[in-house]
Amino acid sequence: MPTSCTRRPALALVLSAVAALCACAGPSAMELRGDGVFAVPGADEAHPRLRYVDGQVSRNDSCMMRLGNGLNPKVPPMYVNGEPLGFC
Repeated sequence: MPTSCTRRPALALVLSAVAALCACAGPSAMELRGDGVFAVPGADEAHPRLRYVDGQVSRNDSCMMRLGNGLNPKVPPMYVNGEPLGFC
């Protein structure tokens, strides 16, 4: 039966491996509302794409009506050829 002296280094090794994997996972999506709309970070941090409830990510990262504005998660997307386009 292993003693506590042999369990602690093994536990520390496992925890450090899990921490390393979490750090390597990259940026994760951030929930914007309680209904499942998430911001998906990309190259431009000011204009994240949106992942909608159906799991699809918006094709655009900024508003088509007002150039330079970010997408509004409260406005539902319009689907063109089955792909969501977000609005401001």
